[in-house]
Amino acid sequence: MALSKNFGKTIVLLILIIILAFGGLLWFDFLGLIHVKKMFSPVYKLFGMQPQTSVTSTSTKPLFADLDQDRLTSSANHLRFSNRNLKKEKKIL
Repeated sequence: MALSKNFGKTIVLLILIIILAFGGLLWFDFLGLIHVKKMFSPVYKLFGMQPQTSVTSTSTKPLFADLDQDRLTSSANHLRFSNRNLKKEKKIL
C-alpha cells in the first residue's frame, strides 16, 4: 500500500520537474539566452502562436553619442531657464 502511494508521488513529481524544465527553456528562449525555437515550433503551432523571431539592425551608419556634450547642453538649458525665472521674480519684487 505504501509503495504504490510513494510511486504515485514520484510520478507526479517527475512530471512536475519535466513541465518546469520545459517552461524554463521557453522562458530562457523568450529572453534570448538560449535558442530552442526550432525545437518548440510544434508547441507554438499547437497553441496557434508564431515563434518569436529576432530582427538584426542593418543600419550602415553607426550610432555615436557624445554624452558629455549632451550633459553640457542640458546644464546650459537649465541655467538659462533658472536665470529667466530669477529675472521674473526680481521684476515682481
